[in-house]
Amino acid sequence: MTAFEALAMPRIRRDSARWLALEDAIALRAAHALGRGVVLVTAHCGNWEFLPVAAGQLRIPMTAVVKPLTNPRLNELMRRQRRAEFLELAERGGRNTAKVLLQALRQGRVLVVAIDQDIDAQSVYADFFGLPARTPRVAASLALKLGVPIVAAFDRRREDGTHAIRFQAVPVSDAVRASADPEQALTQTLNNVIEAHIRAWPEQWAWNHRRWLHEPSRGSD
Repeated sequence: MTAFEALAMPRIRRDSARWLALEDAIALRAAHALGRGVVLVTAHCGNWEFLPVAAGQLRIPMTAVVKPLTNPRLNELMRRQRRAEFLELAERGGRNTAKVLLQALRQGRVLVVAIDQDIDAQSVYADFFGLPARTPRVAASLALKLGVPIVAAFDRRREDGTHAIRFQAVPVSDAVRASADPEQALTQTLNNVIEAHIRAWPEQWAWNHRRWLHEPSRGSD
């Protein structure tokens, strides 16, 4: 279903109000209004490809970090399907990716990152469903170093086939800032937020990914 919806995304965007409802969008609007950019943390729940649709409804410019597909033709197809007026793509692992992400935030854009998978990226270990999970630290690192607000957003598919995206502000607590490793502590906070959403709709998370591929005993990035 997610794959077919992704292919139909241009058509869905033309009638987005029919397909997507936004919940607590004030959390993102308020963070974006600060003018410092926003780190928008998401996970592979429901159909995450609906976030560009949300960008169009909110008319808030976003930059999404995406993994390039190994098949060039399929990669270009997905890039065409994802293109939208208020969305830019930043391919992970590129030579200038870090610069693109920093520029996006400095321009006041919303930077969309999914951190619920064990990927080849600078990471820390944080608890996830009772086990240490290697988790990308990019969201915590940018938020702490640049003073950028964090908002979490998760899509869920409803019984009638339509979708809803719920937004949630994620404040950085004093305890996190005072911890021995603030990046790890904030990443743990974000993992807790993601886990809470998955517990509410477990069947909508991409369980096929090997989330606990690496173990702390083998070293962390």
